[in-house]
Amino acid sequence: MVAEEGVSSPAPSLTSNNNIRWSYHIFLSFRGAYTRKAFTNHLYYALEDAVIIVFKDDKVLEVGDVISEELPRAIKDSLSSIVILSPKYASSTWCLEELHCIPESKIEVFPIFYDVEASDVRYHKGTLILLRPLRNMRRGMMETRFKGGEMP
Repeated sequence: MVAEEGVSSPAPSLTSNNNIRWSYHIFLSFRGAYTRKAFTNHLYYALEDAVIIVFKDDKVLEVGDVISEELPRAIKDSLSSIVILSPKYASSTWCLEELHCIPESKIEVFPIFYDVEASDVRYHKGTLILLRPLRNMRRGMMETRFKGGEMP
């Protein structure tokens, strides 16, 4: 549901085959200062044009919302997450918090490697070394691949 042009609001209830209610199809996790105005915005509007309900912090959160409560709730209320891993992603405590919550919520994870190599993430190079304590995400991504019944 779109409240006003360019602003997503949670759907009253999306129902999957399991009769579980969701507010968002996709939770976008990204480093705002690095990708918000370019890649992430283009992705967001392309998803919206495809009638996909997306949680993007600056489109859904309102002034006064408690971020530490709203982000985990939005993750939990999403069917899947797109994690845009960029060079400065791991330098954001909010990104790391999201990355911690995503595997716990057992939602599907679709990583996008933006201006980084997949091996930089895998081997924790550069600022991505901060991802080392969050190895569960890789396990969650592998589990997600198997849920669909086929490997990509």
